[in-house]
Amino acid sequence: MIFFRTINISMSVLFCLMVACSSNAFGEEQSAIVSRLVLKVTDRDQVAELIIQQAGEVEGWFFSRTDEELQLKVPASIAKSFIDFVGQQGIVADRSYSSSYLGDRLSQRLASLKSRESLLINYFEVLKKAKQSSVLAVEQEVVALTEEIEKLKGEIRYLRHEIKYARINITFQFRNRTAPVADGNSSFPWLNTMNLTDLVRDFKNVHK
Repeated sequence: MIFFRTINISMSVLFCLMVACSSNAFGEEQSAIVSRLVLKVTDRDQVAELIIQQAGEVEGWFFSRTDEELQLKVPASIAKSFIDFVGQQGIVADRSYSSSYLGDRLSQRLASLKSRESLLINYFEVLKKAKQSSVLAVEQEVVALTEEIEKLKGEIRYLRHEIKYARINITFQFRNRTAPVADGNSSFPWLNTMNLTDLVRDFKNVHK
């Protein structure tokens, strides 16, 4: 029983799928953005909910959340403005921003995919003319090539996802907003050098 002879594949459809897969990544900003912030806040849950809500409004989402940390993805095109928004929700104790170029890796995977898909088309042409004794060997090559193509497509999807969405990692620290305890000292240094008891007594004597 010959598996590939039972499949009626349109070469034109396969070629169109190949072109569609390889043509829409160029021309975009091809870098993966990662930003990390340490944010001091008084209410971690409230701030986290506000940030998650804002991420949803810009077509982003959170993929990990604990009491101390929140990890999100947002469209790379608005990453910087979103990071600014996060920074406004508390006191930024630390911040980092990195951008890793993935264009070369993506271009290489796309070129490999195009080459493998062209080779697959050739194998199907060979199958049409292959003798019974060589069909099995050709089919094995087709199976291996198909697996390689699927792997390349998975890598391409991953790279495009990393390019399209920025990763934002937020670590929360508690911000103590307890009012300072009065120690009896004035904010005017010269006043702290005076004996206030004597000053009050002298003031009262003057106004008797």
